[in-house]
Amino acid sequence: MSINIITHQEFEYLVVLAQRRFQFMYGVAHGLSYLFDPRYIGNGLPADSWSSLEEVLINNPIDDVTPIDDGRKEKLYI
Repeated sequence: MSINIITHQEFEYLVVLAQRRFQFMYGVAHGLSYLFDPRYIGNGLPADSWSSLEEVLINNPIDDVTPIDDGRKEKLYI
């Protein structure tokens, strides 16, 4: 026996809404903390998320004086 509570269009709308909310809540700060957490070290992170987090980390200045150069990038990778 099948009970249709919502329509297919309503279901699709709710799925998109849930995905958007998840993406809003799971921000850069959460991603970076997951990347640096010694328990996880980013295990299971999708490659595109990993790359975007690396870009944020590398291209975000630590202060107004320190330049973003290749030496800083190399230190971060090490």
